[in-house]
Amino acid sequence: MITFAVASKKAVENLEAAKILRDKKSFNNASVSRAYYAAAQTTAAFLLHHKQFPQKPNHAKVQISLGNLLRKNYPKHQDLTDDLTNLESLRYDADYENREMTPKIAQQCCKLASKLKNDLLQLVKTP
Repeated sequence: MITFAVASKKAVENLEAAKILRDKKSFNNASVSRAYYAAAQTTAAFLLHHKQFPQKPNHAKVQISLGNLLRKNYPKHQDLTDDLTNLESLRYDADYENREMTPKIAQQCCKLASKLKNDLLQLVKTP
């Protein structure tokens, strides 16, 4: 199973890759995809920290686990689950649909992934 340190490292790498791809302007689909995976890895690290990472994880189980944990321990931050879900939806469109991601969407996804990372890491630091 993945560890907190590895998940955190992957989150940083994926967010940096998303920003590099976004800045290239012609790699918006890839940027959106990497932004989602940065958020997903951040979420994995957060769940691991709280010993709530699901067995046999998939996207849905991770989102449900995040929602349950936030609802129980951090009710003021339940909107972070929506952020992850929105990023996944855009990632799906970027990877599998006939929809081209724009530079604006890539920028929004990078910002949202960065916000999610910062917010979840802040919650880890909060007693």
